[in-house]
Amino acid sequence: MTSTPTRPILSIVPSELNILLNASVTTLQRWCESSRLIRGSVVREFVQEQTWTSARALAAAADPAVNSFVAIVSSRLPAQGEAARRLLYFELGEVVLSGWLYAATSTEVGFTMGLAAQLRHWILELRSAGMVTASLLVREIQPPRITAPRSVQPQAAAYLVSAALEHSAGADRQEAYRQRVSTLRARMALSGADLARLLRVSREAVRQWESGSAISEDRWAAIDSAYQTMGHLLKYFKPERLPAVLRRPIPALENRSPWDLILMGREQELLRFYDNVLTYGVTA
Repeated sequence: MTSTPTRPILSIVPSELNILLNASVTTLQRWCESSRLIRGSVVREFVQEQTWTSARALAAAADPAVNSFVAIVSSRLPAQGEAARRLLYFELGEVVLSGWLYAATSTEVGFTMGLAAQLRHWILELRSAGMVTASLLVREIQPPRITAPRSVQPQAAAYLVSAALEHSAGADRQEAYRQRVSTLRARMALSGADLARLLRVSREAVRQWESGSAISEDRWAAIDSAYQTMGHLLKYFKPERLPAVLRRPIPALENRSPWDLILMGREQELLRFYDNVLTYGVTA
C-alpha cells in the first residue's frame, strides 16, 4: 500500500501570496524553480509512460505543491482552503494537457507553474462572482505557444484525474484516523505504550503515526472499535472522569477494570454491564 503523505504546516512568507497569484510568468518560474515543489522526474516519466501507475505516482508527488498553494491561499482566504485543494487535484489533468509542461527548465517546474495558473484562473472566477474581495490582486497567465515534443493523450489525463481524486480521498481518510488516534489518547489519558496495546501495534508504529506517517488500513478497524467504545462510555461518564473510571476494578466483572476488559476484547460485555446498571445520561 502506498503511504499517503501528511499535509505539512507551512510558514507563509507574505510575498509568496503575491508571487503565487500576481507575479509575472518569469518571476513565477524563478520561484517554482527555487521552491522545487515537485521532486524527481515524475512528470517526465508520466509523459513518457502515460499509464495508471505513472499517474498515481504523479498524483502523490503533487502533494507538496498542492499543500503549499493551499497554505498560501488560506493565509488570505481561509474559507476557500479546502475548495482550493479539491480544485488543484481535479485540475492536474488540465495541466498536463496544456503547454505549461514545456514552459520552463524542466517539466516538473512547468507542471508547478501550470497548477499556479489554474489556481489564478479559479480565484479570478470567484472574484468575478463576488465571492472574493476585489482588493486581492490576481494576474491571469497563459502558457507559451510551444510545440510539445510529446503530447499527453486525453485518456492518460483522465487516469491522472482519477488517481488524484483517489489520492486526495485517501489523504482525507488518513487525517480523520490520525485525529481519532489523537482523541483516543487524550480522552483516555493513554501513554504511547497504552495506545500501542489498545490498537495492537508496536510503540514504534505509534511514534511514526504521531510523526506524520500513514496509518495502515489494516489498523482502521481497531481504531474504529476503540473509538466507538470510548464514545459509548462517554454516554455515562464525563470526559474528565473517564481516565479514572477506566482503571477502576469492577467487582461484578471478576474485579477487572474496564481497561483490562477492553484489552481482552471484552468491550461488548463491559458496555452491556454499564447499559444494565447505569441510568441513561452522564454520571458525575
